[in-house]
Amino acid sequence: MYSQKIKQNPLVLKMANLLYRQVIPSRTESYVFVATTGRSGSNTLANLFTAVPDSICLHEPHPVLYNPDDPRRISESYFRSQFLLKSVYVRRTGRKFRYYIETNHQFIKHFSEFSVLEFNNKLKVIHLVRDPVSTAISFYRIGSIPGKTVIGKRYLLDPKSEDNLVNADILFKNDDFNHDFFRCLWYWYETEFRIQKFIKDHPHIPIFKIRTIELNDLPKVKRMLDYLEMDYDLASLEKLVGRRDNQKSDKNYNSIERTRAEEMNEDLLDSLPSLRSVLN
Repeated sequence: MYSQKIKQNPLVLKMANLLYRQVIPSRTESYVFVATTGRSGSNTLANLFTAVPDSICLHEPHPVLYNPDDPRRISESYFRSQFLLKSVYVRRTGRKFRYYIETNHQFIKHFSEFSVLEFNNKLKVIHLVRDPVSTAISFYRIGSIPGKTVIGKRYLLDPKSEDNLVNADILFKNDDFNHDFFRCLWYWYETEFRIQKFIKDHPHIPIFKIRTIELNDLPKVKRMLDYLEMDYDLASLEKLVGRRDNQKSDKNYNSIERTRAEEMNEDLLDSLPSLRSVLN
């Protein structure tokens, strides 16, 4: 326990990070993170990178940077301190490989800005997009409700947070929108707005957009890897494209008809028409 506290001391972490930056040799050419909502095929995407030699791809590795159990600890300073530990892990893990890839939907929520400063011109981003209705159904089905259930509070954004880009008052002040599914829809739009803001704020960061359905499209996947300037084994890639993972079929707490879900999405868009700007 005492040894662990020393290893996680901020001064020790800063010194370790400095060593990995300037002293310890590193072969890493790029650090690639994924900007996405989750439940979007990020685990499937991670498996595609097994066709990329001399790379390491991790799906939500420690420290994940999810929300702390005590909501009073949620702050920029908290996540900055957590990222200090994460940056050491990333550099230490990736230094023996040409490419470090991490599929972690906490990236756009909690550490994208820190990553820009930390990895600078070696940072690249994949914008992975699943349609809002399918994503919301998936979260609703497994009981991950933003700001409400245990896993929703830990892993997703909170509609009551002051730094949200999409005003969520309608979820609490209008009885027509108090269904939990609207929270899941709101979460998709809030995440996409944050991604769009990141793109606008950092035009120098290479960002490749790919839709979940396009993970089944070999030419599109090849274009992504070419854009990221990665060498890959075509034969291995052909075997991987089209395989699905992380279906969570054993977790089905809620259900909603697709037609009803689409109607609810349209109701939300009619009430908040500015949300349509991220649907292209």
